Amino acid sequence: MVRNIPQEIVRAPTVRLARAYVKIVDADVEITLPHLLLYGPHVVRGPQQLRRERMAHWNLSTSSGPPPIPATPRPPITTTHPPSASFLPASAAYWPLMAPTRTTVLDSRAVARTLRRMADELVELFDGTDDLIVVGIQRRGVQLADRLVAMIAEREGVQLPRGALDITLYRDDLQTVGPRPVVGKTHLPWALEGKRVVIVDDVLYTGRTIRAALDELADFGRPARIALAVLVDRGGRELPIHADVVGKTLDVPRGGRVDVMVNDLDGEDSVVMVPAEEG
Repeated sequence: MVRNIPQEIVRAPTVRLARAYVKIVDADVEITLPHLLLYGPHVVRGPQQLRRERMAHWNLSTSSGPPPIPATPRPPITTTHPPSASFLPASAAYWPLMAPTRTTVLDSRAVARTLRRMADELVELFDGTDDLIVVGIQRRGVQLADRLVAMIAEREGVQLPRGALDITLYRDDLQTVGPRPVVGKTHLPWALEGKRVVIVDDVLYTGRTIRAALDELADFGRPARIALAVLVDRGGRELPIHADVVGKTLDVPRGGRVDVMVNDLDGEDSVVMVPAEEG
Protein backbone atom coordinates (compact mmCIF):
# COMPACT_ATOMS: atom_id res chain seq x y z
CA MET A 1 0.00 0.00 0.00
CA VAL A 2 2.84 2.35 0.71
CA ARG A 3 5.23 2.52 -2.20
CA ASN A 4 8.24 4.49 -3.39
CA ILE A 5 9.52 5.30 0.10
CA PRO A 6 13.23 4.48 0.49
CA GLN A 7 14.09 2.51 3.61
CA GLU A 8 16.46 5.16 4.91
CA ILE A 9 13.61 7.68 4.76
CA VAL A 10 11.13 5.31 6.42
CA ARG A 11 13.56 4.73 9.23
CA ALA A 12 13.92 8.48 9.82
CA PRO A 13 12.36 9.58 13.18
CA THR A 14 10.25 12.37 11.62
CA VAL A 15 8.80 10.04 8.98
CA ARG A 16 8.06 7.29 11.48
CA LEU A 17 6.27 9.80 13.69
CA ALA A 18 4.27 11.15 10.76
CA ARG A 19 3.49 7.65 9.38
CA ALA A 20 2.07 6.65 12.74
CA TYR A 21 -0.70 9.26 12.24
CA VAL A 22 -1.35 8.64 8.52
CA LYS A 23 -4.12 6.26 7.50
CA ILE A 24 -3.97 4.74 4.02
CA VAL A 25 -7.56 4.38 2.77
CA ASP A 26 -7.04 3.55 -0.90
CA ALA A 27 -4.82 1.08 -2.67
CA ASP A 28 -3.74 3.45 -5.41
CA VAL A 29 -2.34 6.08 -3.03
CA GLU A 30 1.35 6.62 -3.52
CA ILE A 31 2.90 8.29 -0.46
CA THR A 32 6.26 10.00 -0.58
CA LEU A 33 8.17 11.99 1.95
CA PRO A 34 6.69 15.41 0.91
CA HIS A 35 3.20 13.98 1.52
CA LEU A 36 4.09 12.95 5.03
CA LEU A 37 5.84 16.17 5.92
CA LEU A 38 3.15 18.37 4.33
CA TYR A 39 -0.03 16.70 5.57
CA GLY A 40 1.20 15.32 8.87
CA PRO A 41 -1.55 13.73 11.00
CA HIS A 42 -4.27 13.74 8.33
CA VAL A 43 -6.17 11.07 6.42
CA VAL A 44 -4.74 10.64 2.93
CA ARG A 45 -7.41 9.77 0.34
CA GLY A 46 -6.88 8.48 -3.15
CA PRO A 47 -9.02 9.41 -6.14
CA GLN A 48 -11.21 6.26 -5.90
CA GLN A 49 -11.96 6.89 -2.23
CA LEU A 50 -12.75 10.54 -2.89
CA ARG A 51 -15.15 9.54 -5.69
CA ARG A 52 -16.95 7.04 -3.46
CA GLU A 53 -17.35 9.64 -0.74
CA ARG A 54 -18.75 12.17 -3.19
CA MET A 55 -21.21 9.63 -4.62
CA ALA A 56 -22.39 8.69 -1.16
CA HIS A 57 -22.90 12.34 -0.33
CA TRP A 58 -24.83 13.04 -3.52
CA ASN A 59 -26.79 9.74 -3.23
CA LEU A 60 -26.34 9.10 -6.92
CA SER A 61 -25.21 6.09 -8.97
CA THR A 62 -21.79 6.09 -10.50
CA SER A 63 -23.27 6.09 -14.01
CA SER A 64 -25.21 9.31 -13.65
CA GLY A 65 -22.22 11.36 -12.62
CA PRO A 66 -22.11 14.34 -10.33
CA PRO A 67 -24.60 17.16 -10.77
CA PRO A 68 -23.39 20.30 -12.50
CA ILE A 69 -21.85 22.81 -10.15
CA PRO A 70 -23.90 26.01 -10.23
CA ALA A 71 -21.95 29.04 -11.25
CA THR A 72 -21.27 31.43 -8.41
CA PRO A 73 -22.60 34.87 -9.41
CA ARG A 74 -20.02 37.58 -9.28
CA PRO A 75 -20.83 40.60 -7.15
CA PRO A 76 -21.66 43.70 -9.16
CA ILE A 77 -18.80 46.11 -9.65
CA THR A 78 -19.61 49.37 -7.95
CA THR A 79 -17.69 52.59 -8.13
CA THR A 80 -18.15 56.07 -6.78
CA HIS A 81 -16.52 57.63 -9.81
CA PRO A 82 -17.78 57.72 -13.40
CA PRO A 83 -15.59 56.02 -16.00
CA SER A 84 -12.92 58.04 -17.68
CA ALA A 85 -14.07 59.96 -20.73
CA SER A 86 -11.43 58.23 -22.86
CA PHE A 87 -13.15 54.85 -22.25
CA LEU A 88 -16.74 56.00 -22.77
CA PRO A 89 -18.51 54.76 -25.92
CA ALA A 90 -20.34 57.23 -28.10
CA SER A 91 -23.68 56.06 -26.71
CA ALA A 92 -22.54 56.95 -23.17
CA ALA A 93 -21.70 60.54 -23.93
CA TYR A 94 -24.44 61.62 -21.58
CA TRP A 95 -22.51 60.35 -18.54
CA PRO A 96 -21.75 63.40 -16.36
CA LEU A 97 -18.05 63.87 -15.74
CA MET A 98 -16.82 64.80 -12.30
CA ALA A 99 -17.76 68.45 -11.91
CA PRO A 100 -16.06 70.76 -9.46
CA THR A 101 -18.02 70.99 -6.25
CA ARG A 102 -19.37 74.09 -4.55
CA THR A 103 -17.93 74.52 -1.09
CA THR A 104 -20.13 75.89 1.67
CA VAL A 105 -17.85 78.14 3.69
CA LEU A 106 -20.46 79.42 6.13
CA ASP A 107 -23.86 77.94 6.81
CA SER A 108 -26.79 79.76 8.42
CA ARG A 109 -25.57 79.35 11.99
CA ALA A 110 -22.00 80.29 11.06
CA VAL A 111 -23.22 83.44 9.31
CA ALA A 112 -25.17 84.45 12.43
CA ARG A 113 -22.14 83.90 14.66
CA THR A 114 -19.92 85.86 12.28
CA LEU A 115 -22.30 88.81 12.17
CA ARG A 116 -22.55 88.91 15.96
CA ARG A 117 -18.78 89.04 16.20
CA MET A 118 -18.63 91.79 13.58
CA ALA A 119 -21.23 93.82 15.49
CA ASP A 120 -19.12 93.62 18.65
CA GLU A 121 -15.97 94.58 16.75
CA LEU A 122 -17.67 97.64 15.27
CA VAL A 123 -18.68 98.88 18.71
CA GLU A 124 -15.14 98.32 19.96
CA LEU A 125 -13.64 99.98 16.87
CA PHE A 126 -15.58 103.21 17.46
CA ASP A 127 -15.47 102.91 21.26
CA GLY A 128 -19.24 103.06 21.43
CA THR A 129 -22.10 104.04 19.14
CA ASP A 130 -22.09 107.84 19.34
CA ASP A 131 -22.55 109.57 15.94
CA LEU A 132 -22.38 106.21 14.20
CA ILE A 133 -24.20 105.57 10.91
CA VAL A 134 -24.29 102.18 9.18
CA VAL A 135 -24.57 102.27 5.36
CA GLY A 136 -25.02 99.14 3.25
CA ILE A 137 -24.10 98.77 -0.43
CA GLN A 138 -26.86 97.48 -2.68
CA ARG A 139 -27.84 94.73 -2.76
CA ARG A 140 -26.78 92.29 -0.10
CA GLY A 141 -24.74 94.79 1.82
CA VAL A 142 -28.01 96.49 2.75
CA GLN A 143 -29.46 93.30 4.26
CA LEU A 144 -26.23 92.63 6.17
CA ALA A 145 -26.26 96.21 7.47
CA ASP A 146 -29.80 95.66 8.77
CA ARG A 147 -28.65 92.54 10.64
CA LEU A 148 -25.70 94.38 12.18
CA VAL A 149 -27.88 97.29 13.30
CA ALA A 150 -30.35 94.86 14.91
CA MET A 151 -27.57 93.02 16.76
CA ILE A 152 -26.01 96.25 18.02
CA ALA A 153 -29.45 97.41 19.22
CA GLU A 154 -29.93 94.10 21.05
CA ARG A 155 -26.57 94.32 22.83
CA GLU A 156 -26.18 98.07 23.32
CA GLY A 157 -29.79 99.20 23.51
CA VAL A 158 -29.21 101.84 20.80
CA GLN A 159 -30.94 101.97 17.42
CA LEU A 160 -28.37 103.20 14.90
CA PRO A 161 -29.42 104.98 11.69
CA ARG A 162 -29.05 102.75 8.65
CA GLY A 163 -28.60 103.98 5.07
CA ALA A 164 -28.18 102.43 1.62
CA LEU A 165 -25.89 103.16 -1.31
CA ASP A 166 -26.19 102.15 -4.95
CA ILE A 167 -22.83 102.72 -6.61
CA THR A 168 -23.85 101.89 -10.19
CA LEU A 169 -23.39 105.45 -11.53
CA TYR A 170 -20.03 105.76 -9.77
CA ARG A 171 -18.43 102.64 -11.25
CA ASP A 172 -15.22 103.15 -13.21
CA ASP A 173 -16.49 100.68 -15.85
CA LEU A 174 -19.90 102.29 -16.31
CA GLN A 175 -19.38 102.55 -20.07
CA THR A 176 -19.30 98.75 -20.28
CA VAL A 177 -22.58 98.28 -18.39
CA GLY A 178 -24.82 99.44 -21.23
CA PRO A 179 -26.92 102.44 -22.22
CA ARG A 180 -29.55 101.77 -19.51
CA PRO A 181 -27.91 100.51 -16.31
CA VAL A 182 -30.17 99.31 -13.50
CA VAL A 183 -29.84 101.80 -10.66
CA GLY A 184 -30.96 100.88 -7.17
CA LYS A 185 -32.01 103.06 -4.28
CA THR A 186 -29.64 105.34 -2.37
CA HIS A 187 -30.97 106.34 1.05
CA LEU A 188 -28.93 108.83 3.13
CA PRO A 189 -31.38 111.24 4.77
CA TRP A 190 -28.88 112.57 7.31
CA ALA A 191 -26.11 115.10 7.15
CA LEU A 192 -22.78 113.29 7.19
CA GLU A 193 -20.69 116.17 8.48
CA GLY A 194 -18.83 115.05 11.58
CA LYS A 195 -20.47 111.61 11.58
CA ARG A 196 -18.73 108.26 11.76
CA VAL A 197 -19.84 106.03 8.90
CA VAL A 198 -19.51 102.28 8.49
CA ILE A 199 -19.80 100.97 4.93
CA VAL A 200 -21.09 97.37 4.85
CA ASP A 201 -20.66 95.02 1.88
CA ASP A 202 -20.92 91.28 1.36
CA VAL A 203 -17.63 90.52 -0.48
CA LEU A 204 -14.44 92.57 -0.78
CA TYR A 205 -12.57 91.70 -3.97
CA THR A 206 -10.77 94.20 -6.19
CA GLY A 207 -11.76 97.22 -4.09
CA ARG A 208 -13.39 99.09 -6.98
CA THR A 209 -16.89 98.84 -5.48
CA ILE A 210 -15.64 100.44 -2.26
CA ARG A 211 -13.87 103.18 -4.21
CA ALA A 212 -17.17 103.97 -5.94
CA ALA A 213 -18.96 104.01 -2.56
CA LEU A 214 -16.40 106.48 -1.17
CA ASP A 215 -16.92 108.75 -4.18
CA GLU A 216 -20.69 108.68 -3.67
CA LEU A 217 -20.39 109.37 0.06
CA ALA A 218 -18.23 112.42 -0.69
CA ASP A 219 -21.18 113.90 -2.63
CA PHE A 220 -23.29 113.77 0.56
CA GLY A 221 -20.82 115.40 2.91
CA ARG A 222 -17.55 114.95 4.72
CA PRO A 223 -17.75 112.34 7.51
CA ALA A 224 -15.33 112.47 10.43
CA ARG A 225 -14.36 108.85 9.78
CA ILE A 226 -15.27 106.07 7.38
CA ALA A 227 -14.75 102.40 8.17
CA LEU A 228 -15.40 99.29 6.08
CA ALA A 229 -17.01 96.06 7.29
CA VAL A 230 -17.32 93.06 4.95
CA LEU A 231 -18.64 89.57 5.53
CA VAL A 232 -16.02 87.99 3.23
CA ASP A 233 -12.59 89.20 2.14
CA ARG A 234 -11.55 87.03 -0.79
CA GLY A 235 -8.33 88.86 -1.69
CA GLY A 236 -7.37 89.89 -5.23
CA ARG A 237 -7.15 93.59 -4.52
CA GLU A 238 -6.53 95.99 -7.42
CA LEU A 239 -6.73 99.17 -5.33
CA PRO A 240 -5.09 100.02 -1.97
CA ILE A 241 -8.26 99.39 0.04
CA HIS A 242 -8.62 97.24 3.15
CA ALA A 243 -11.47 96.34 5.50
CA ASP A 244 -11.51 97.34 9.15
CA VAL A 245 -13.86 94.51 10.20
CA VAL A 246 -13.83 91.18 8.33
CA GLY A 247 -16.13 88.25 8.99
CA LYS A 248 -14.26 85.59 6.99
CA THR A 249 -11.03 85.68 4.97
CA LEU A 250 -10.85 83.28 2.03
CA ASP A 251 -8.16 82.29 -0.44
CA VAL A 252 -10.14 81.95 -3.65
CA PRO A 253 -8.36 80.51 -6.73
CA ARG A 254 -8.12 82.70 -9.79
CA GLY A 255 -11.40 82.68 -11.69
CA GLY A 256 -13.37 81.41 -8.71
CA ARG A 257 -16.38 83.11 -7.20
CA VAL A 258 -17.85 83.70 -3.76
CA ASP A 259 -21.64 83.77 -3.47
CA VAL A 260 -23.25 85.30 -0.39
CA MET A 261 -26.90 84.36 0.19
CA VAL A 262 -29.11 86.25 2.62
CA ASN A 263 -32.46 85.05 3.86
CA ASP A 264 -34.35 88.19 2.78
CA LEU A 265 -33.41 87.70 -0.88
CA ASP A 266 -32.35 84.08 -1.28
CA GLY A 267 -34.31 82.21 1.38
CA GLU A 268 -31.18 81.20 3.31
CA ASP A 269 -28.05 82.58 4.92
CA SER A 270 -24.84 81.06 3.60
CA VAL A 271 -21.51 81.74 1.93
CA VAL A 272 -20.52 79.43 -0.94
CA MET A 273 -17.26 79.27 -2.87
CA VAL A 274 -17.68 78.30 -6.54
CA PRO A 275 -14.72 76.98 -8.59
CA ALA A 276 -13.73 78.63 -11.83
CA GLU A 277 -15.11 75.82 -14.05
CA GLU A 278 -18.58 76.16 -12.54
CA GLY A 279 -18.49 79.94 -12.25
